[in-house]
Amino acid sequence: MGEFGRWANLASPSKDRADLKALTVAAAEPDRNKRRERMAAVLDLDRFASFLALETMHWHWDGYSMAQNTFD
Repeated sequence: MGEFGRWANLASPSKDRADLKALTVAAAEPDRNKRRERMAAVLDLDRFASFLALETMHWHWDGYSMAQNTFD
């Protein structure tokens, strides 16, 4: 498993970005229950939530959770 979940294998990322496309589709699901189910299939939600919590605790101002402009 990758550092931040099932979809993120930093050592050998997917060339076609199918992993990120699957995450994008899952995140766009309008039904809350289905969205959680679909996201859990492509992202380790517990580890990702831990990552976000740690960034917030460290006040990582330019990280994923605090800097909304970082990933535009």
